[in-house]
Amino acid sequence: VWPKTPRLADQNSNVTLLRPANGTFTINNYPPGQYYVVAWEDVDQQLVQNPDFLARFASAATSFRLVEGDNQTIDPKWISKAASDRVAERFPD
Repeated sequence: VWPKTPRLADQNSNVTLLRPANGTFTINNYPPGQYYVVAWEDVDQQLVQNPDFLARFASAATSFRLVEGDNQTIDPKWISKAASDRVAERFPD
């Protein structure tokens, strides 16, 4: 999950992402705003902190709006390891 508006990125330092055994995720402590979400098969965690890397997946991501007290079910698009690896090649260490 990443914000559409860069200013929200700084507010996400206390975000909690919970994954129970059933494969669903619960996101707590996100400020209201517009976000993107994808389901990565496997991705380097350092790359998902890079706004330029994330921007390459914005068109493939599911977009959603979060409002205070909201409860949503979102079906994120799947990003394969091969797809993320192709983009990762453009971002050397």
